[in-house]
Amino acid sequence: MTQIHRQIILNIIKKMCYRIIKHIIAIVSALFLFSCTKDAKEFSLRLINDINIRARDSTDWVQFYCNIYYDNKTNKEYFVWNNDLLKTLDFYSLDDGMFAFSYRINIFQRIDGFFINNFDSIFILNKKNNEIGLFNRMGKLTRMFNFNSFMSNKVAYSCWSTIEAPFIFRLNKFYINIGANLEVEKFLKHPKLLIINIENNEIKSCNKSVFFPINYLQNIDYGFYSPSYALSPNGLIICSFEVCHFICIYKNDKLIKTLAVKSKYLNKFEESDKSQSSNLNYNIQFQIKNPRYGGIYYDRYNNLYYRIANHKQNLKDENNLPNDVGDNPWSIIIMNDNFKLLNELFIPKQKYYSYIFITKKGILLLKNRKTHQGNRYYFCFSLFKLKHEI
Repeated sequence: MTQIHRQIILNIIKKMCYRIIKHIIAIVSALFLFSCTKDAKEFSLRLINDINIRARDSTDWVQFYCNIYYDNKTNKEYFVWNNDLLKTLDFYSLDDGMFAFSYRINIFQRIDGFFINNFDSIFILNKKNNEIGLFNRMGKLTRMFNFNSFMSNKVAYSCWSTIEAPFIFRLNKFYINIGANLEVEKFLKHPKLLIINIENNEIKSCNKSVFFPINYLQNIDYGFYSPSYALSPNGLIICSFEVCHFICIYKNDKLIKTLAVKSKYLNKFEESDKSQSSNLNYNIQFQIKNPRYGGIYYDRYNNLYYRIANHKQNLKDENNLPNDVGDNPWSIIIMNDNFKLLNELFIPKQKYYSYIFITKKGILLLKNRKTHQGNRYYFCFSLFKLKHEI
């Protein structure tokens, strides 16, 4: 083989190697680009429409015992409100905001939480007697579960329900928000969730779960003691504490993981003055001005989690008018199903209250608790569609 032939073959080999390396670089670059961008989504909220719901009574106060119910049989969705004045559960259509029907519950003096399994299976929580009643669509009691013996062993507990810490029934388990009836320092050392296991329509066992993280237990009073929780599709308990940048993940009564899910708007948490604990005015001002995390929610329609962050604010606004609790700007931290932080959406001050309702059509934000127009009262919502682009 001549020198010329060798050079020709060598050049061919070089070109082939160059092409191969070029393809490899292109493939690796594409894979790198995909791995960087598949979770780097830009989220936004697009307004679909406003929904104004006329309340059935003329009281100027709304409890936090309200929720959304989606009926699989009719594909209709309802805003359900515990009407404390009329002692009913009122259902309002989210299609037009009109009153649809109500359930009257006569057994209990008041409703302290509810969970709608279907129209013939509604669980009502009564904290006075530590009972759960199962009611049908006629308002008839069909079964009673009494868990009082699990609430007073050595330490007495109370139970309640809110939007951010709801009363839930899932896979034959009740999840109930509880708190020890003790002074703050001792209260923080006790669990915040009661899990009741049901078997053959009877209470089989109860577990207490969800404990305050270590930063609450260092003889520091942060002034906020109401954690929020949501359930994952596989039954994990996802907890958000008000003055903790981490979320805590429990499996039944065992803490299995803590993950940092920090808002870019929240940094330092202020310590409350313990000497002012009985000063109502001080405590209200502390609530108004200090930042904290709010509720945590699972969106089953988008397989996402949302964590609320309430931003700090001054006691007075730019017009020297006093701010109130709930006037602050806030944000929605968006996580995927592995709790990776994807984005954070800013909500301007005095626009919406900082808790959300997950519906099939989108995210429902409450403009105010009740709006008075003449002799009529309304719940005013805005329905948003969560938009995201890769």
